[in-house]
Amino acid sequence: GIGLTAINQFSGINTVMYYSTTILMEAGFSRESAIWLAAMCCAAQLVGVIISVTSMDTIGRRATALRSCAGMVITLCLFATSFWCEGRTWD
Repeated sequence: GIGLTAINQFSGINTVMYYSTTILMEAGFSRESAIWLAAMCCAAQLVGVIISVTSMDTIGRRATALRSCAGMVITLCLFATSFWCEGRTWD
């Protein structure tokens, strides 16, 4: 119900997506690489939204929301790992 929706909103994933280029540059990626990686993140988000919208009627809202929550956890862990690896260059 409402708790799952609140977790999705308060996770901060929208802020991370908005500042993804800056976050990736701070994590040690070059500007060009950060832009391309941010574009890939946005493309992955678009694919996920398309899959969610087309499958929501058959799978259900709760299962779709739980999947998106799991995706956010994975994404935020990857970003945290990128900061843990700060100081290394990936290019």
